Amino acid sequence: MLKVVNATDFFWPDDVIAGFIQKDDWYAQLASLLHEGFPTVDTLAIQALNRATQMLARSLIVADKVIDRDETGYNDATLLMGVFALQFKAYSALFHLFDSSSVFWSTYQKYFAEYSYAIVLEQELRSNPSGSGISSVLDIMRSKNALHRGVAAALCDLAGSYDKLPSLEFAIDKFCLGMQLVDDVHDWRTDLLSGTPTYVNQYCGIYGDYASKQITLDTAATRLFIDGAAEDAVSLAIAFTGEAIEIALRYGMRRWATMLEDRRRSYIEYLDRLVEARTRHCSWVTQSAGVSVEYTNESDQLPLLAKTTLDRLVHAWKSGYGELQHLMVFPREGGFSGASTLKRGDVFQRMVILDTFIDLSRDKSIRGLDVLIDQERTYVIHAAEVDPCGHRVWKYFFDLPELPADTDDLAEILRIVAKSGGCAAIAEDLRTNITALAATNGGLDIPQTWIVPDESRHPLHERQREYIASSWGDGVDVEVVANLVDALFLYEPERATFEFNHTADYLIAAQDSSGLWASTWYHGPFYGTYVVLRALRHLLFQNRAHEHTEKALAGLIASQTSSAWGVDGHPDRLSTALALLALSELPNRSDERVRRLANKALQYLEDHGTDDGPPTLFIKMAMPAAPGSTPRIVMYGSATLTDAFVLRAALRWKDTACG
Repeated sequence: MLKVVNATDFFWPDDVIAGFIQKDDWYAQLASLLHEGFPTVDTLAIQALNRATQMLARSLIVADKVIDRDETGYNDATLLMGVFALQFKAYSALFHLFDSSSVFWSTYQKYFAEYSYAIVLEQELRSNPSGSGISSVLDIMRSKNALHRGVAAALCDLAGSYDKLPSLEFAIDKFCLGMQLVDDVHDWRTDLLSGTPTYVNQYCGIYGDYASKQITLDTAATRLFIDGAAEDAVSLAIAFTGEAIEIALRYGMRRWATMLEDRRRSYIEYLDRLVEARTRHCSWVTQSAGVSVEYTNESDQLPLLAKTTLDRLVHAWKSGYGELQHLMVFPREGGFSGASTLKRGDVFQRMVILDTFIDLSRDKSIRGLDVLIDQERTYVIHAAEVDPCGHRVWKYFFDLPELPADTDDLAEILRIVAKSGGCAAIAEDLRTNITALAATNGGLDIPQTWIVPDESRHPLHERQREYIASSWGDGVDVEVVANLVDALFLYEPERATFEFNHTADYLIAAQDSSGLWASTWYHGPFYGTYVVLRALRHLLFQNRAHEHTEKALAGLIASQTSSAWGVDGHPDRLSTALALLALSELPNRSDERVRRLANKALQYLEDHGTDDGPPTLFIKMAMPAAPGSTPRIVMYGSATLTDAFVLRAALRWKDTACG
């Protein structure tokens, strides 16, 4: 092995590991952060140790994903090759620093044994969810991070003294535990659905109860966030990080202490937001308690599918739409700013659901939606951000400064105002947004996705332009264009009639060989197909529509599996609802072959009333990555949002469902 390691012409192909390395890894900085406590250690050795630490840490993360069967976008062979390549490079660097007789290796072997045992214990706990308490889970968490202590052991060995090692082991354990606790609060739903035991899920008893089907996800969320378990976990993370800071300062490691203090403050901000959210939720539940949806004598004309789905949506609204929220961390290391690194997005989703409620409120068989609609309309209006130019703008994460306002959110608020009225206070804001969008490259005819005032040189707008270029992506997205077309025809039909001169040609050209439309920001082809067909209904005369609509129908027929639709041939409720909505936009929707498709799909939705597993993926975002590496695709899905599209589909095909 040593001969191979010392061979200068040996290498692993860099593209095998490029996708597993991130430029903001703290693993690549830990030795440098601890260096102040070991001033005699050579800087070149520190740099080599940093590289080895990053490679080894990343290999363990990749291995963890293989063990947990996580969805990564890579096949298992690629992941395993990544693990081998990363570990080979790490051990190559370490063998150059420490010969085989070094005390470091026996110490490292002890850490590796502890890590390995923790992995086995975690898998045993997966198979017996009620067989262990929170202390065991905390021990597993500590031991799974044992290899990080190897950085301290390496520095002690290079410095010639192990006196500081016990204290630094303790500090590194506390640092890692703090990060893991906060991550587990953030990822509680994913961990619960995948059967991953965590301290947080064990602490409030939801891990075993959910595995044995004694509780629902809603009950689990209540225990975690309303009963205070999440706040307790983050408070523990704050305390653990404080203990690590004390040891870092004791040994003069001011850089590490500063990094730890930044983390501790971010945890405090997170705790404040959890408390605020719990308080807001309890207030919301009190305010919404009096809202009651009733069915009139005419409700026999409303499909059972619509009634049961509506009841679930109203319940979700009364509960504060917690499941609907899209939570993402945008790290300071990536240049992102704002009060907290954790961003919460729910405005776009709530506008989509509100649009469905507004449509439903016109049905004479239902009463009681008016109060709900008024409250939700107030929420989405006040969720706007005030732009530096002085007008309101709407965007996906309202508290992420680097993210500009976008055309998709603008389309949703335009549609709500057009359908429900009562929004005179924002009329001027909407005009300003439309004008700003019209001034971008492509104008309203083929509009850009991001809305940044062309004439503005405000520092925030300049920063947003930088992030459009480096992170979000510049240009036009077909599903966003289509969404605006429908919204503007509803909001300002006279203007829409003469603005969209080349839009139909653009949308038709984007139709793929299958007859469907792919999306940039949405998973699968069915959302794009739905919104494009909806837009083309405004733009095309019947004789021009025939060819592309026949091709779309053929694509929908070909992609239906048994009685439903799904991405990659696996049926799901969301894809089926979106495909039904696409069918409803066809000019020949009353044809017998179309009605047969719809009938089978509606029956599927009746038979599969809820998502048993994780929510179907809907929104996708490509996150910034290190130069030369593959961007990380972040996916989001929500059972509540799926219900909104199911309800919308049930309403559009009400005559078929009742027949």
